[in-house]
Amino acid sequence: MKGDKAAGIYSAAYKLIEFLSIIPGTICVAALPGLSADYCNNTETFRANSVRSILVLGTGGIVIGLFLYLFAKQIILQLYGPLFFDSIICLSILSGVVFFLFINGYLAYVAIAMNNERGMALILFISTILNVLLNYYLIPKYSYIGASLSTLISEIFMLLFCILLFRKSELLSRHAILGAGVK
Repeated sequence: MKGDKAAGIYSAAYKLIEFLSIIPGTICVAALPGLSADYCNNTETFRANSVRSILVLGTGGIVIGLFLYLFAKQIILQLYGPLFFDSIICLSILSGVVFFLFINGYLAYVAIAMNNERGMALILFISTILNVLLNYYLIPKYSYIGASLSTLISEIFMLLFCILLFRKSELLSRHAILGAGVK
């Protein structure tokens, strides 16, 4: 909707975020068998391990996101050169996506372990529709900055929907968090 140049500017920054999704993806694939077993055999262990993993992944997402935010200019210029100077603002915005990407990816696997694939599929569907609608509205007005904001807003809403999904299970309750040893 804004041309090849705008798409390239956004894509350069987003490719870095996409690359970082390998981290939670690998952790989640490795954790799924244990999550499923814990959910079937010991709900308290399942909750405690899930909360600890969420806290570790969230902390990692914050640290990596903060690093990307603080060094966006240096990263873009080193990797892509001065022709992609406008990608710096995209990477600065998308650095906030990292936290949500790490948490949302893990919560999807938690939902699978809890046999709640339908709930997670609904969340992904709603988030995708939200992203498309935001892109439709924001890209014509704000170009690659609008695309970056759309991605960030969609990930935030995905986390909010996940919190609603898991409220019933008390996975994210204060008791579960305190029970995991976090005070």
